[in-house]
Amino acid sequence: MPIKLNQYRSYLTNWKWQLAIFGIIHILIFEVFFETGWIYGTYLKDDFGLLYLYSSRIMLGQMPYGDFALEYPPVALVFMLLPRLISSNPELYSQLFKIEILIFDLIGLWLVTGIARRLDKPFWKTLGIYTLALLAIGPIIVV
Repeated sequence: MPIKLNQYRSYLTNWKWQLAIFGIIHILIFEVFFETGWIYGTYLKDDFGLLYLYSSRIMLGQMPYGDFALEYPPVALVFMLLPRLISSNPELYSQLFKIEILIFDLIGLWLVTGIARRLDKPFWKTLGIYTLALLAIGPIIVV
């Protein structure tokens, strides 16, 4: 039995479908635009080495701001350190860090959807603005 046009419209207006569609769009943004450097270039790729170095020094027992200079706020250390707890390989560290940032982005997308539902705002517009903001800040969120 074929699906009618009204059924497609109800799928697309359902907030869960819209969230899923934008989630897929965000994953593609991370994989196509940020990972490949297709639009933004690869000028920030070397920063992973710095994050890896900071987290490695902490793993060796050194104290940030005391034993070594650190240019990030203290709470950022938690997020730098999480991938380092899993891997001592710099390449795997950078991939895990990117996955961590993607997960936080998707959580943000979900929270924005919840806020839009409570305020009775259109999801496509709200999630579209969130997505444009993600593109605007570019790969600095994944370093």
